Amino acid sequence: MKDSTRKMRPMGIADILDETVELYKTSFVLLVGIAAVLYVPYSIFSQYLTMKYYPRLDAAKGPGDILPFIGATAVGILWVMIVSPFVTGAMTCAISERYLSHPTTVLASFKRVLSWAVFGRILLAVVVTFAVTFAMMGVIGGVVALCVVVGYANTMWLFAAVPIGLILTLGAMFGGCYVLLRLALINCIIVVELKGIVESFSRAWTLMAGNMLKCLGLLALSTFVVGIVSSLVVQPTQTMLTMSMVKGGRPAEWLLILHTLIGASSSTLLAPITSIVTILLYYDIRIRKEGFDLELLANELHAKSQQATAWAPQPLPQEQITTQLPQEQVTTQVQPEQVPPEEGPTAQ
Repeated sequence: MKDSTRKMRPMGIADILDETVELYKTSFVLLVGIAAVLYVPYSIFSQYLTMKYYPRLDAAKGPGDILPFIGATAVGILWVMIVSPFVTGAMTCAISERYLSHPTTVLASFKRVLSWAVFGRILLAVVVTFAVTFAMMGVIGGVVALCVVVGYANTMWLFAAVPIGLILTLGAMFGGCYVLLRLALINCIIVVELKGIVESFSRAWTLMAGNMLKCLGLLALSTFVVGIVSSLVVQPTQTMLTMSMVKGGRPAEWLLILHTLIGASSSTLLAPITSIVTILLYYDIRIRKEGFDLELLANELHAKSQQATAWAPQPLPQEQITTQLPQEQVTTQVQPEQVPPEEGPTAQ
């Protein structure tokens, strides 16, 4: 990995996509290992069991054939609701550490999220996201239902209900997408900055101001690429399963296993892409708005100076310099001059 101080720079959409490919290549094993925790079990529930029981569903035969299908579907949804925030947090942590050129592991990334303070906040953010999505879809569905009811009751009123319903539908779609985009960085803030839930929502809303179109373009492009690649990979086995179901037969066991393995592999390999794009967008916005690259450089220089000071040889204690000599030495070295006695008459 390159030094973080050289990598930190404002990035355009093309730069973020280039850096996404670079991070994906250099952290492939780490990111795929984290994603496999979610997508391998989920593929077993959502693809293998669903395809195994779906062709045999027959309500006329009683609940015996329907219950396994409902159970597999419920387990898959529950798995995504509980495990997805956990894996998302670990993925965000791992990508952030690798982007900053810090060493990390799969276990260390999961340990970062292994506290209710982090996991609970991510789970709450997921609940808010689902609530906004369901509210948007509920408004759209309600408008469509109302138009249908009005059309059956009075055809004349339908000419007024359709334009009003269209306006309400577009408003619900725009409002829902707007809220979701403004909160797109919520997981990054929770995991990287360890902010409280209220502060995380407020900060995500503030950071995204002025970056809505860039975020929309990046997420739409990454989602489109992931969806296209995933569809192309599973299309052959999916077609074979569909043909078996149309003919009324039960799919072969080997075909179910092969389809499950292909689906699990593609989901696991492609899952990190959108997360990488999101975390790179987060750091790009912080660099542009807060000078995060300069802050990181200052912290690194400070850490290096502290380390250099700690390892530098310490000066020895200096001896006190004095101009006074010991008394014995003074007595020995400085003797009064002996005056010989005078001779002659004056001596007396």
